[in-house]
Amino acid sequence: MTESIVHAIVTFLSGKTLPPPALPNDDDIGRWFFYNSLRPTHPQLETRFRLRQPIIGIGAPAGILLKEVADVLHTDLILPEHHQVANAVGAVAGSVMVVEEILVYPRLSSSGLDVVGYYVQTSDGRQEFEEANDALAHARALSRERALGAALRSGADNPQVVVEELTDGLDTYRIRAKAIGNPRLTK
Repeated sequence: MTESIVHAIVTFLSGKTLPPPALPNDDDIGRWFFYNSLRPTHPQLETRFRLRQPIIGIGAPAGILLKEVADVLHTDLILPEHHQVANAVGAVAGSVMVVEEILVYPRLSSSGLDVVGYYVQTSDGRQEFEEANDALAHARALSRERALGAALRSGADNPQVVVEELTDGLDTYRIRAKAIGNPRLTK
């Protein structure tokens, strides 16, 4: 568990990836440095990571799981009062995330062979558009607006919105907006 947590911290903070598991005769220095820092085995060379900030542990197993991680990273472990209580500190440290999804699909002729327009389908109705670009632009703007509004109503502080467009078959699109923000903290 310590290895996994240290790996996650080091790769997240460094923005680097650790090469895949070593193959026989693999002499990747990054992998060697990582594992020698976890479990020093070299007779002459010492390697180590040092995290400049303390680790703050939340959740019931934090005191058990993070002690060795803090030791490996040569930093302090801070366990806030009541850290072990599920969802007490963790709820505050979590994120607010809202997803809004809108479907854009073709409106077919009576014969079912020709596309004569596009529908933008939301949870509360649909609108018709003549051109796919207009329908998609409307769906992107509407999904962004709805996700942002829902995140703010859910208590997010300054949420960021990411809109993705997924192809869902021939001329059919799923527009998905995700709004993510930290919980708004007030006294």
